[in-house]
This record gives sequence, structure tokens and C-alpha cells, in this order.
Amino acid sequence: MVGGEKDERRHVPAASSEGRRRNMQANRRRDTKPELALRSALHRAGFRYRCDFRIDLPEGRVRPDIVFTRKRALRTFGGGEARRVMVGG
Repeated sequence: MVGGEKDERRHVPAASSEGRRRNMQANRRRDTKPELALRSALHRAGFRYRCDFRIDLPEGRVRPDIVFTRKRALRTFGGGEARRVMVGG
């Protein structure tokens, strides 16, 4: 840090155990079975999208699983469910 600048990097906490660390490393970031099934159905239905598309927001950068760039909406997966978010602007 130079001249009192803030460190903008995020702190990632350490895993509580070696087993938990291995478990988290085994989780896939993309191309999970539910995501592949949804992407296949969307493509068959004629929807076009971007995968893992970086979006720079005032709050920080995000990488949603599926982004409908023409519709200005994105789809994220978490805990076995999908969430839809409209992007303003």
C-alpha cells in the first residue's frame, strides 16, 4: 500500500479442516449437471447467452453462471437453486 491507499483485495478465510478444504476444492465452478441441463434447454428454446461473463458493478466484479446480454438479466446457481437478477442501466 502506497500513501495510505486501501488494500482492495478480498480476504479469503482458511478452511476449518483439511477435509473441508479438499471438499471445497472438489466443487466445480461451472459445467455442473444442473447448469448443463439448463443451458441445453435454453439453447434448444432459442435463447442465447454468455457463460461466466464478468460484469463490473460499483459494488465489485461478479461472474454469474449465465448472462442474457440482450435481455440485461443474469442467472446464478447456488445451493441447488437458480436465481434470476435483472441488471439495471
